This record gives sequence, C-alpha cells and structure tokens, in this order.
Amino acid sequence: LEATVADMEEAGITETDIEYLRATGNLANAYGLLNRHAEQRALLEKVLLVKTQQYGETHVELSRTIHNLALAFGSLGDVEEKLRLLQRSLALKVRHYGEGGFDNAVTHRALAGAFVELAEQYQDSWAVAECKQQSIVHSMAALKILKAQPNVLIHMGEIQRVLRSMQQTAAELAQLCDAQP
Repeated sequence: LEATVADMEEAGITETDIEYLRATGNLANAYGLLNRHAEQRALLEKVLLVKTQQYGETHVELSRTIHNLALAFGSLGDVEEKLRLLQRSLALKVRHYGEGGFDNAVTHRALAGAFVELAEQYQDSWAVAECKQQSIVHSMAALKILKAQPNVLIHMGEIQRVLRSMQQTAAELAQLCDAQP
C-alpha cells in the first residue's frame, strides 16, 4: 500500500482525488493492524481534513474515516477522543441513513466498548456506573439493529459477541451497585 500511494503521488494524483484518499485511508488502516497507530492517526487526520474540505463537515462520507480515526486515538490511549469521534461518526450515519444499518451497529458496538474503557479510568463509582450504563445502552442499540437486518443469520456471531459483552458489563454494573452503601 505504501508503494501504491507513492506511485499515485509520482503519477501526479493528488490528495483531492478520491482514489488517492481511499488508498491513503487503506494504508492508514494497515498501519493500525501493524500497531503503528501514530502513523495511522496522522494519515487519517490528513484524509479527514481533505474530505471535510471536499464534502463539508456533515457529509456521511466522513463517517468511516472518523470511526477509524477514533479507533486510532483509542489505541494511542486517548479514550475520551475516541468516544467523541465515535459519537460524531454515529451522528453522521444516523443523519444520513436513519437509526438502522449495519454500519450504525458497528459504531454502537465500538461506543459500548469505549464506555467500558472510559469506566476503567475513573475512580468514582458513580462515574463508572454511568459509563457501564452507557455501554449497555449502545450494546442494546447494536442488538436492535443487527436483529432487524434482512440476513440476521449472517450476523448471528456478531449478535452473540454483543450479548456476551453486554452481559459482562451488566454483571459488573450490578456488582458496583451492590457495593454502594
């Protein structure tokens, strides 16, 4: 992918070309798979800037890049920025597609995980409980969307993963509430 992007640049294909942006986004995601998250973040920020200039702040074309950028921030330890970006990505998707759609379910699931990660940073048990509750809310939203998909059997593995995660979070929340005076 690095060679592809370099070849495109050498051929005079610029940042404003959609194929260049796709290749750069794919390279960024490959960096993420290789645990090169700082490079991933830098490329995704560049892609997002160009897409924002081309499409505007509220175009759905930004949502996937924002989602991937959120994951990069999370991998770099910035859970609050991860959460903010995932919420922004979801808002763009809902604005464009409505409440349903598999991509929305994926983002709800990522938000559920981000709230669990955020809970781990808090000492205050009420803040932890609020994060766990938000995790369950987003897990439920993901389940609702996945169950409504036309080929629900294809998504059964994802449904089971969401259910297991939600059950664990609910058990942790129950323990936390039981421990409160």
